[in-house]
Amino acid sequence: MQNGKVIGNMCSIAAYVGAGGKTSSILEEAAKLHKTGKRVVVTTTTHMRCPGLCPEGTNQLTECPEEAEHLLQAGEVVWYGHRTAEGKFSGPSSEEWSALRGMADVILTEADGSKRLPVKVPASHEPVIPDNTDLIIIVMGMSGLGRRISEVCHRIPLVLDLLNKQENDILTEEDYAILLSEGYIEPLHRRFPACKMEIYLNQVGAPALLEAAERIGRAVCRKTEPLPVRYVNYSRALCRTGGIDKYVSDFST
Repeated sequence: MQNGKVIGNMCSIAAYVGAGGKTSSILEEAAKLHKTGKRVVVTTTTHMRCPGLCPEGTNQLTECPEEAEHLLQAGEVVWYGHRTAEGKFSGPSSEEWSALRGMADVILTEADGSKRLPVKVPASHEPVIPDNTDLIIIVMGMSGLGRRISEVCHRIPLVLDLLNKQENDILTEEDYAILLSEGYIEPLHRRFPACKMEIYLNQVGAPALLEAAERIGRAVCRKTEPLPVRYVNYSRALCRTGGIDKYVSDFST
């Protein structure tokens, strides 16, 4: 992958981390890629809800590489993993990963858990980034802005420690910038220095939330480096990189 594009016949891997819209973002990207004729696999390195909302392709989960290859050849989006007792699925084995990379153009991977909350700080074992990942997409849900930490955050003790706050304190724009930069971007850069990153600030349906997200995006880029920031609300996206407004350049372009 180069600048979010598939290179030749190589398989590109994108890992979605953070909170507040990872699965929705994967669904949107899978639909876009499917429409361009790309062979797309959706999977996870942790646990993910079983398919049922995919707007394009199959809603069937397979744990068989041969069946996955058949579905890809038939033009389907493939969900790959192993069902768990909780109604979710876990990811492929190392051998299955190798097989999937040999048959897909793009693998979209949910690589972090958040208990369906919009904000989190990862634990020391998180996120679980696959080998050979090309792009890490850090998602944060704007629905937590202005609400109590105790109501909207996953891994509350880690959030409190990073922000030096109490459970009943309100999340501010500055808190979001710290959570993104110090909770995700800086640690991930140390672990994966060659990997590209993008930020998705999701749940910006209201104009006030979009404006707040833009301020957060600028603050994050000042704290770290100019990164692509997408302000999204499932089907709507605007990208700002280095202060220049432009439409998103994604896998399908």
